[in-house]
Amino acid sequence: MQLELVLREGQFRVVDTNHPDGRAWTLREYMDDWNRDLSADADQTGEEYGLLPDEQAVIEMLHDGHRSGSICVTRDGVIECQPL
Repeated sequence: MQLELVLREGQFRVVDTNHPDGRAWTLREYMDDWNRDLSADADQTGEEYGLLPDEQAVIEMLHDGHRSGSICVTRDGVIECQPL
């Protein structure tokens, strides 16, 4: 529920290894950056990756990560990604 509230605000903050101080995103920005990173990885490895087709896919991915424990939402509404 807390993740859904954070996502509904239109912009959310993510802390991860690439952004240890956090970065604010919209769903579209997050999707575009994610897809850019996957495309760059595919160019380097020669493997194909499934890109996120729309903002709903971002929401589903974040919810899956939350359920699995790979991300959490802090009390101040920041999404923290756990290192792999």
